[in-house]
Amino acid sequence: MIFYLLLYLTVGMCFLSSVWVYQSIKKLTKGLLRNFLRYILLITIWGLIFSTWIFCLSVDLITVPGESFILLSVGVYVAILFLIVSRMAICAKKLGEAYGFRE
Repeated sequence: MIFYLLLYLTVGMCFLSSVWVYQSIKKLTKGLLRNFLRYILLITIWGLIFSTWIFCLSVDLITVPGESFILLSVGVYVAILFLIVSRMAICAKKLGEAYGFRE
């Protein structure tokens, strides 16, 4: 019961966050800040996709042949998430250098 409630909450938060970030990106001009917010948008959409996948697996809307497939899908999800976060960190570094945030 609590697991499903958390999944609904996660899906809802990811959806709302992606809408808010998308709306804020539309008002920005091209540049580093817009690219940074695009990576944040990508992370929220990726979270929405993954939480929907887990929800479908947990309520048996989708059946998979074994546990190894679920572990493989979670591994691929985490790997792609780290790739997105790495690109976002590079963009944040460039953003910091451009606006003078240095130690």
